[in-house]
Amino acid sequence: MVYLLVLLGTFFRGIAAFLLKVSCAEKVSGPALLFIYYAAGSIVSGWWVWQKSAFSLDLKTALVGSLLGLSIVGGTQCLLHALNNGPGGVTSAVINANAVFTIILAITFFGERPSFAAWLGVLAIVLGVVLLPIDVNQSLRINNVRWYYYVILGTILFFPRNGGLKLVVYYGLGKEMVLFIVHSVAWVFFAIALFLKRRRGKTIAVSFTNKTVIIGVLAGIGMALSMNLYALAIAQGPGQLSEIAAVFATSSLVVALLSRVVYSEKLSLMQVFSIFAIVGGTACIALCS
Repeated sequence: MVYLLVLLGTFFRGIAAFLLKVSCAEKVSGPALLFIYYAAGSIVSGWWVWQKSAFSLDLKTALVGSLLGLSIVGGTQCLLHALNNGPGGVTSAVINANAVFTIILAITFFGERPSFAAWLGVLAIVLGVVLLPIDVNQSLRINNVRWYYYVILGTILFFPRNGGLKLVVYYGLGKEMVLFIVHSVAWVFFAIALFLKRRRGKTIAVSFTNKTVIIGVLAGIGMALSMNLYALAIAQGPGQLSEIAAVFATSSLVVALLSRVVYSEKLSLMQVFSIFAIVGGTACIALCS
């Protein structure tokens, strides 16, 4: 059951990340997109709270949710800028490498000891995610320096999303309520950003086209479902954070394959090898658990 949740969450996260790539290709207004993206996420997370009868607000929950929300705001901004400056599959793979930090957290702080087969699966996935952006022939190398800046910063800022949710579960905070606050804080942030841009007369930045609304709603729903499924998997699979984080990192595979199909983004032999490593590692973890 845990890995069914993980695989569903991974799929939704991959679809959401790919839709952000689509928004960049279609030149959709970034601030308007993220306003709708987090509004949709807030509605889904609010519905999740209602379904679970999990409404419980205290100072600690509000503080943790707000900090995670601000971290994700920064991470999403970096992801969009990186997608504007580089290929979707590679960008998603590098940013998802923050799973390495989560695995280190699981082993050092929570004392997890995965089985040998699980270790092989985790290492295969990490190897695949790390190697996915590499082209040994350099023909597909990304030369835009800004891309490297954005993916490194995005990787750091997205780490609290994964490791932080484990801490939320570990310390008994309401995971559903925290995620609702996360999305709500992000939505308020971009609502203020849009208001300020409108005050300055930047009408292009606040244009709500049909594409903006459709992509924002679908991506927001996908990411909110993904995060809630991730938190649910962590709660139902204590002692399996390293494996869960590794499998969730394979959402970059969904982005890479869709980018290849839709935008004909090229893959090097190393990147093809990475895809097989990711798939094989995921199967290994699922079969041994």
